[in-house]
Amino acid sequence: MKASIFVILAILVLFVSCGKSGASKPQITIKSITTLIPFGSNFDAILKFTDKQGDLAGGTFVAIINPVNLDTNGRFPVITSITDTIPDFPKYTSGEFDFTLTPTTFQKQTFRNDSLIMKFVVIDKANNVSDTITTPLIVALYQ
Repeated sequence: MKASIFVILAILVLFVSCGKSGASKPQITIKSITTLIPFGSNFDAILKFTDKQGDLAGGTFVAIINPVNLDTNGRFPVITSITDTIPDFPKYTSGEFDFTLTPTTFQKQTFRNDSLIMKFVVIDKANNVSDTITTPLIVALYQ
């Protein structure tokens, strides 16, 4: 009898702790993305979000630009991160972000195509951090 009560309590504690861990964590997914960028054009991504607390407005958005091809000296270029405050909007629990970069931000090669992978993270006002999402390979055309 004591063993069955212990097992039931252990399962209940596990169920409650598992249910709470992801409850307030924001989530983002890629809805659409420019994977082949014509020379001189912007990079555009539309990201979908859900946040059960609805406190993503005023939080933080992080984009990490990871160049894949080597620079002219045979080294990988520096990884760049962009961090910005998410603009205020009503207390929505789901919606979309539009993220745009101009070519000067990601186009570093002067004689060939640039290849890069981007990662995105959001942090809500309560400091709950989403999982990091990663784009497929993005190619910025040289000409």
